[in-house]
Amino acid sequence: MTIDSTALKVNLRTTAVTKIKIPKKYNILRAAVKDYRGVSTALEELLNELYHPYCNWYIVIPELRS
Repeated sequence: MTIDSTALKVNLRTTAVTKIKIPKKYNILRAAVKDYRGVSTALEELLNELYHPYCNWYIVIPELRS
């Protein structure tokens, strides 16, 4: 299914980010879970969402709770 929406395309271009800068203080947490693929993937997704300039709190809050 494809959505042909000019507004959506503009929104995606506006919020697109090529690089998200995650503070180095989280490297110790990354190292602690590096051997646990599922946890490591979830952590990376959480950190990317948390430090994205247009953070979606409705995604971050439930992830932090879990």
